[in-house]
Amino acid sequence: MEVNIEPILPKVSKPTRYLGNEVNSIHKDSHQVDVKVALAFPDVYEVGMSHLGLRILYHILNNRSDCLAERVYAPWFDMEEEMRKEGIPLFSLESKTPITEFDIVGFSLQYELTYTNVLNMLDLAKIPLHAQNRDRDFPLIIAGGISAYNPEPLADFIDAFCIGEGEEIILELVDKYKEYKEEPKDKLLCELSQIQGVYVPSLYSVEYNRDGTIRSFYPRSSNVPGKIKKRVVSNLDDSFYPLKQIVPFMEIVHDRACLEIQRGCSKGCRFCQAGMLYRPIRERSFSLLKGYGKEIINSTGYEELSLLSLNVINYSSITELIAYFSEEFKKRGIGISLPSLRVDEKVFDLVRYVAMIKKTGLTLAIEAGTDRLRRMINKNIDEYEILESISSTCKIGWNLIKLYFMIGLPTEEKEDLDGIVDLILKMDKKGKSLKISVSPWVPKPFTPFQWEPQLGLGKLIERQDYLKRRLYNFKFSWQDPRLSFLEAVFSRGDRRLGCVLLNAYRLGCKFDGWTDYLDLKKWQHAFLISGIKPEFYANRKRESSEILPWDHIDTFVDKEFLIDEWNKAYQGIETPDCKDVCVGCGVCNKTAHQRVQDSDLMVQYQEPSTKHLSPIIHHPLPITQKIRVRFTKEEEVKYISHLDLIRTFYRALMRAKIPVAVTKGFSPHLKISFSPPLRVGITSKEEFADLELIKPMNPDLLKTALNHELPKGITVLEVKLLTKTDLPLTKITENSLYKGYIEIDLGEDLLKKRLDEFLGKKEAWIERKREGMIKEINIREFVKDIQINKTPRRFELSLLLLVTPYGTVRPDEVVVAIFPEGKILGMERIAQFSSSKEEQKTED
Repeated sequence: MEVNIEPILPKVSKPTRYLGNEVNSIHKDSHQVDVKVALAFPDVYEVGMSHLGLRILYHILNNRSDCLAERVYAPWFDMEEEMRKEGIPLFSLESKTPITEFDIVGFSLQYELTYTNVLNMLDLAKIPLHAQNRDRDFPLIIAGGISAYNPEPLADFIDAFCIGEGEEIILELVDKYKEYKEEPKDKLLCELSQIQGVYVPSLYSVEYNRDGTIRSFYPRSSNVPGKIKKRVVSNLDDSFYPLKQIVPFMEIVHDRACLEIQRGCSKGCRFCQAGMLYRPIRERSFSLLKGYGKEIINSTGYEELSLLSLNVINYSSITELIAYFSEEFKKRGIGISLPSLRVDEKVFDLVRYVAMIKKTGLTLAIEAGTDRLRRMINKNIDEYEILESISSTCKIGWNLIKLYFMIGLPTEEKEDLDGIVDLILKMDKKGKSLKISVSPWVPKPFTPFQWEPQLGLGKLIERQDYLKRRLYNFKFSWQDPRLSFLEAVFSRGDRRLGCVLLNAYRLGCKFDGWTDYLDLKKWQHAFLISGIKPEFYANRKRESSEILPWDHIDTFVDKEFLIDEWNKAYQGIETPDCKDVCVGCGVCNKTAHQRVQDSDLMVQYQEPSTKHLSPIIHHPLPITQKIRVRFTKEEEVKYISHLDLIRTFYRALMRAKIPVAVTKGFSPHLKISFSPPLRVGITSKEEFADLELIKPMNPDLLKTALNHELPKGITVLEVKLLTKTDLPLTKITENSLYKGYIEIDLGEDLLKKRLDEFLGKKEAWIERKREGMIKEINIREFVKDIQINKTPRRFELSLLLLVTPYGTVRPDEVVVAIFPEGKILGMERIAQFSSSKEEQKTED
């Protein structure tokens, strides 16, 4: 059953979040498959769509003929309100199917402060929250992701957790579900527990000591494994990687093509959970990445390729890889972006090549303010190396650098905070524009610091305020310490937090990871009525002998290794890169994985000289052809904004390899101009875009190529070569003709009287609200004519509106101003033309 969301989309912000018809999205017939999976991300669309793991699973599952996967994200507040008001259950994007009609719902857990959203999504879907209250009439609820490595806070609500790398386990889980889908739920769960990496909480018991620590944790049956071993992809070259990634209409958090070049990190930072959990380090081969990068760009049309890794500098042939892509993409103006970089001697080489096309974002992860504290956390870089890296970027004219620090690390003193300030002041002398980001440290499971207490909330706020005062002259951003405190509680929490979570949700908590929506008072009340003290989890130092809530999860990193690293931290002893020497963590022995060394993976690649990699902006190619494209914007895309439309056109042109000219400057973009924006929700029979080409192209071929790449709902009607006699785009769009329908309980005579009164005025003022500001607009000066005709069930409106350099009016604003009690049933732009053309029509 498909739910109808059309009536509520005009009432919500960013309706694009809920469309599900993006380029490269997959739509399958649910009647032709055996297993239906809803991939759920407990945050808004633009956050969830940025997550690579979900993209991988989406394509793996849909590549199977007997399975389909569709996406579902947490609806924003306004959408949820409308859904509950209209009784619309949570639905999948692709087919708008209620989540209850899927076999499996899989949540991706990337952040502990999304847990209330998990409960809210289940409730919106009309699925019982507690696992014990769900029988086979409801979907199997599973979860995975980095936060699932401590699954206990959600143990009451999730049927099964997938521990490890999803692409290694998901197909086996689907096969097992398919085999036992007709069996009772208890039988299914027992069978799932036999899969390595699957943890079924209901099959385990936990007992506590009087002091609140865990006395024992054990399986309820001898058939259930005592330890859950994570799943690991042994060879990335043999694993699946999505090359035809979904291209959102709207801008998302990481709005670029993604290419994962390696997994894991060999540096061993003692605070870093991902660095420990994603061991062993595995690299994709240089030859494979070259082809992947080109194919991803060709299939998506993105103007930027992001090379993903926990430590991109650690990839054996990173300089050669970036040099290759810089040369490959420079003529198309496609940039290369990198995640936050560890300060290293390679930094200058990397940013030099990245800057050859466009200067994308550059973030350096410094972490701590003094050499002593950096040694403590095993961030083996000194102040001299940091300053040299900053100095190197100056040589290539990088204008903005973001620096990332943490506060509240174990043993941190005031001198370390002053070290952050002193280091930034020294960097500032290098002539850079610096953006400073500071986050409180959070103790995480499976790290050497998992036993350490988080600094108290009051002290974290004091230290953050101190840095704010000292760095008031800089662009300074920070994470709210209240978020970090709650994150620490649930990071190191046990099953008893399930009660707190449920109470917090019932009190109205959701989107807790968004500072503006975190309500700490409600959380404090939830802890109080649950009889739980959050400080027990966040601010208590734990003994190495204590049973931890996650000890039944085996990540293959020996606990003895973590304890040894913990002791080394207090001695200021650095642990070397495990690419250089085995540090004895135990992972490679348990996964039969050979330790990666740079010498094994370095490619024999001739590095291009910089003279062959001159930036595209230094050699602008002459314009050889100017083109005008006339196209439609139909029902399927009427809820995408004007900026979304521009973005969609850009990427379609890139996929079609249309030789569009590129602007000069810091961040080059395609030379295109569009006709005036349409209001979201309005269709159009005639929109325009002017392109400048660097190579001549047959208009018919361009039309065919562009129509092949544009999404359904945007159709190119005509491609015209422009000459000197053609009017500019601003001239041919001076008038917009709209046709719409209105439902209103008034007689035709009264309607026409109202209309005549409006047209007889010289002024008609309305208030327009935008970004919290109110502006008064005289809409009458933009209305040239309005006609109204009665049809059997409604009235048809025709509006001719003026578009000027200083503004225009939306057709819905005019209709509401004249007929406030009416209901607009639809609106479409019929035509656009110049004033001279209109005058000619009038004379004729």
